Amino acid sequence: MDGQTEVTNRTLDNLLHFLSSDQLRKWNLAISQAKFAYNNMQSQSTGQCPFEVVYSSPPHLTFDLTNLPSFVDLSLEADLMIDRVQKIHAEVFANLTIANSKYKEVADKHHRPTTFFLGDLVMVYIKKSHLPTDHHSKFSQKKYDFFTFLQKFGDNAYQIELPSSKH
Repeated sequence: MDGQTEVTNRTLDNLLHFLSSDQLRKWNLAISQAKFAYNNMQSQSTGQCPFEVVYSSPPHLTFDLTNLPSFVDLSLEADLMIDRVQKIHAEVFANLTIANSKYKEVADKHHRPTTFFLGDLVMVYIKKSHLPTDHHSKFSQKKYDFFTFLQKFGDNAYQIELPSSKH
């Protein structure tokens, strides 16, 4: 899974654990509460709650329903809603751009460019499904092996000399 999915799952797991702490076997009864709480929670990356990003306003809670307007000009409301949605999406996009640049900066600290030259031996992780059946079994000790570097196609695309197949 990707990191964002893992964070979301961990957050939902914590919410479910908290909401069903007195009866852990009935965690499924707390799913709708956890979903509502998560969708109403402000995201660190976007600066908005998911509900607000999708629907242009936070959800109406019970105490929000007490002062409902008696008359609303729909065309004016529609224009205002369009403006709100556009502003929210622009703000979310800006916040995500900032968050992504921070993530990239952290990831780039651990990255070092690698340069290969013709004939170099490179270590490659080979999946079992990519090798001939007679070359690699589940009992083999190594899934890593050295191969000769033949040609560079781009910054992240290389041709290597793979073992020949006996098919």
